[in-house]
Amino acid sequence: MLPLSDGVVKSLSDSYSIPQILWMRFFFPFGLVLIMGWRAYGSQVFVTAKPKLVVWRSLFFLGASVCFATAIKYVPLADTAALAGGEPVILMVVSILVLRERVNSTRWIAVALGLVAMLLIIRPGFESFHPASLLAVFVSFMAAGLMFMNRLLRGSVPPLVIMLYQLFIALLVWTPVMPFVWIQPVALDIILITIGSLANICGHLMIIRAFDFADTSLLSPFIYSSLITHTLLGYLLFGDFPDLLAWIGIVLLVGTGVYVSLRGSDLQVV
Repeated sequence: MLPLSDGVVKSLSDSYSIPQILWMRFFFPFGLVLIMGWRAYGSQVFVTAKPKLVVWRSLFFLGASVCFATAIKYVPLADTAALAGGEPVILMVVSILVLRERVNSTRWIAVALGLVAMLLIIRPGFESFHPASLLAVFVSFMAAGLMFMNRLLRGSVPPLVIMLYQLFIALLVWTPVMPFVWIQPVALDIILITIGSLANICGHLMIIRAFDFADTSLLSPFIYSSLITHTLLGYLLFGDFPDLLAWIGIVLLVGTGVYVSLRGSDLQVV
């Protein structure tokens, strides 16, 4: 679902500004989610026992959406998705630097390989380097926060309520900007953005629901399954295909990300 939505965003990024694309992406499904939530929970759809966590999750989502949408405008879909999927490695580095968690030598090697993998994909200083790649790395930080919020909200807030807050806060941020960037969309683009918006909402609802059944360490590796779809879409729609160095980096990053995720319980706080 999510790669399909990302493909729509990239295809429209040459015709519309990123704020307008994101506003349309959130506006079209908002009414549908509101109706579904109202029918399920009535006026309680606006009430949650954990409002701060829901708001923080929405802000992490908003930050990730802006950075990812901007990155894929300039960077191939597969490369962006791989860098954005470096969340387990980013979490590991943050744990070491901020929480002063003790890790064994194997985990250190995994982190080092993950960072090397990112450099292989980004290649700073080389001709193929684009600064937007750094935004994709920043998405990893936002995604880590998003996944952590999903875990904290597990079983306590209905997915439709979480999604309604997510869409509402995004619209609250972007609506005042629209008069300054608005370009009247053509009918075909409206259809595309509607399809992409629904795919995006369905994908996130399924992710939220997945956290009701499994822990973060089990779910995180499945992030990388979207690399297949991102690569296919990038190739079929835009003619983008990772070169040899990028593929080496992607394989390394996926391998270390899965390893770090599945061994997450090994950490000990100093």
